Amino acid sequence: MDRKPPLLLIIEDQVAHCELINICLKNGNIPHRTSQIVNGEDAVQYLKKTGKYEASVEEVERPALILLDLHIPKIDGFEVLKIIKTDKELAKIPVVVFTTSDSAQDIAKAFQNHANSYVVKPTNFDEFQHALKNIVYYWLNLNTLNTD
Repeated sequence: MDRKPPLLLIIEDQVAHCELINICLKNGNIPHRTSQIVNGEDAVQYLKKTGKYEASVEEVERPALILLDLHIPKIDGFEVLKIIKTDKELAKIPVVVFTTSDSAQDIAKAFQNHANSYVVKPTNFDEFQHALKNIVYYWLNLNTLNTD
């Protein structure tokens, strides 16, 4: 039986950033699938299988990794992170904050809310691609996930 590649959930409101992430991941030759959500409210509903995702509960797949931008509409990334990490089932999903902010306050707040990692988006394409390849390779291939 063929196993599907792991699902990477990208929570990012900037369409250009989503496209860039997908280009970089495709170039990285790391087996994966992506799902994209552009705001915090939809992200929480997707993960908790509520709201507009409730009817398709069997179709909503639990991601193996979440890339989370902090500056997203409706519910900001910090609140999404807090919701994920305080939910017994969702807390098992690794969350990498992948954002433009290099603010010490944002970094501290993300880790206070139990982010698994915090990566500032590089502005150079090659560095951006290298960072993404390393993030995804580590979390989807090297890291042993807690599935209890």
